Amino acid sequence: RSDGASRRGALLLPPLASGLLAGWPLGLAAPALAEDLPPLPKAYADEVRNLAVKARDSLFDQVQPTLQSRKQGVARQRMQQNEKQVELLLKKYVEKYMLPESAAALDKTLTTHPIFAKLNSVVTTLTSATPEDAGSTKFAYDRIKDFKEILSLVDNTPKTEA
Repeated sequence: RSDGASRRGALLLPPLASGLLAGWPLGLAAPALAEDLPPLPKAYADEVRNLAVKARDSLFDQVQPTLQSRKQGVARQRMQQNEKQVELLLKKYVEKYMLPESAAALDKTLTTHPIFAKLNSVVTTLTSATPEDAGSTKFAYDRIKDFKEILSLVDNTPKTEA
């Protein structure tokens, strides 16, 4: 049975590796696993984790069918609240990490980190989505997958206190 577990692990590595390679600076050998990534500042890792969890859950709420009609009003209200929280978190993230004037002040080890590049790519995709894209189930599931990959990387990447 341990062979089955190793095969499953091998099947999960290609998507993980492709996500890493997409954000890894050219000319550098990409690490094979999240543990091989350079450390992330703990404060940044916490912000990324919070944003990724809220965004993933909000996107999932959009595509998840409501099971009980009597709770639809409550579910809709919760979904709208979650969407507003995600919009606020995205706005804060963009202002703090993606605007040219704020990005210029960031440490180079952070701006060249694969998680930073991956999240910036996902945030750009979300913020530049057309209404048709935003309403698409495929678009939502693709972003859910992106946020799951980011969460996996953040959870397994070493952290620094700085």
